[in-house]
Amino acid sequence: MNSNYSIDTIDTATADTATADTATADDTATAADTAIIDDASSSKGSYSVTGMTVVKRDGTVQRVNFNKITRRLRQLAGDLYSIDVGRITQMVIRDMSQSMPTSRIDTLASTTCISLALENSEYSKLGARLVISNWHKQTGDDPVVKWDRLDQRGMLNGEFVVFYTRYRDVLRGAIDYSRDYLFDYFALSTLQKLYCAKLDEGPLERPQDMWMRVSCVVGGY
Repeated sequence: MNSNYSIDTIDTATADTATADTATADDTATAADTAIIDDASSSKGSYSVTGMTVVKRDGTVQRVNFNKITRRLRQLAGDLYSIDVGRITQMVIRDMSQSMPTSRIDTLASTTCISLALENSEYSKLGARLVISNWHKQTGDDPVVKWDRLDQRGMLNGEFVVFYTRYRDVLRGAIDYSRDYLFDYFALSTLQKLYCAKLDEGPLERPQDMWMRVSCVVGGY
């Protein structure tokens, strides 16, 4: 049930070989990442990264690790070989603000990718992967727990509550969160804004949760 596409260990749908796994490849990637950051931090730029901090999802504050941002983009890009990750990283660094939440860095990176999509459609694919990866980070892996929270607030049809309570284990096993990565950027934006349930603190359902809930109701249980 857990997606293979986590924010930290992303695998693409088509090739696991996209991630370098040798010491030489790691050294090369690290050197490239450092070069990107050095360029972004140079006096020639119109922005400064010295002393910049971010707010993590647990509320703690830490110094920005730009190499980590670059490596994350490389992992998510996976089989999108024509993407210039260094360019995206520099654009994200340029537009970041002090004490920005890490979830907003993902949002900034995804919108940056979409701004480049007319040049290369693969940027749009990376933008979508960033959206759903960030979405998964903000939501849990158990659809039943989410539906229980909606039911506690009186937001679910009573017949559906009886149904999912009876077949909760079957429904859990049927959901494959990796399929969320099949949606494009604009589909995900629409689903998040209009269709997937959310609470005051943020998103609750993932696309697959919503599809399962709606299909059960439409199918008459």
